[in-house]
Amino acid sequence: MLRRLLVLSVLSLSPWLGSGVASATQPPSPCALRFEGYGGMSVIDPESESTSNNANAGGTGSAGCLFGIFHVQGDVFGDYNDLDKIDGSHTDNFTNVGGGGHLGIADPEVGALEVNGAYNHVMIDEHNDSTNLWRIGGEGEYYFEPATFGVHAGYLKSTNDHGLLDDDGGFYARGMLRYYPTEEIKLEGIGGVGVINNDTVPQARVLAEWRPQSWPVGFFIRGEGAWDNSVDQYFATGGVRVYLFDEPATLRETDRRYFREACVQFLAGVRTC
Repeated sequence: MLRRLLVLSVLSLSPWLGSGVASATQPPSPCALRFEGYGGMSVIDPESESTSNNANAGGTGSAGCLFGIFHVQGDVFGDYNDLDKIDGSHTDNFTNVGGGGHLGIADPEVGALEVNGAYNHVMIDEHNDSTNLWRIGGEGEYYFEPATFGVHAGYLKSTNDHGLLDDDGGFYARGMLRYYPTEEIKLEGIGGVGVINNDTVPQARVLAEWRPQSWPVGFFIRGEGAWDNSVDQYFATGGVRVYLFDEPATLRETDRRYFREACVQFLAGVRTC
């Protein structure tokens, strides 16, 4: 009789035990990957030359990890701009490759405060001229319900007189606003300045991304612009982002947990970061 009562008691509890196990949530992965590929057009409008309409393509890759309150991220990036022989130099294209990183403290419910740096190698095809560009600075993000407020600022340095900057270097400063109408849709705007060749150059970017729920893929469109005294530049692209190891996460959750801005946009005949 005692054995029978024990068996019945266990059977009566099994639905509750099963539901408890089923309802347990999987802890988030400590690390995730994001890959981006894009293509589109650029417009280079020099003051003394005719406007050039060009094909533009490139991509980025990021690995981000959150260990407790410490966030670390590594980035690689590249861009190709197929120029239409501007400035009377018969230059056919500009290319850029580089990498960067981020390190700091972060809370997906509150915000992030980090240092970051990057290196870009810009090549002009025909003349075999190149510029090595470094930047180092800080970044902060604050999360308030569906909005993200961000700032980026720091120091720039170039290595030769073909470069984007004078030998004395320069600086950049910009603000960012993101808004998520839903967990799967992101609207983003970035605006600020960079000091390039002693010119204060306004720069701006807008982006919209949609990542269908539970999909590892997001789709985006992006527009960028820079306005110098001697040349105006506009880039318009569309592309795909692939997310790995962030399940079960939405676009907003993934942005806030794993990834800071991979490319702190500079336009110099090619997209640099």
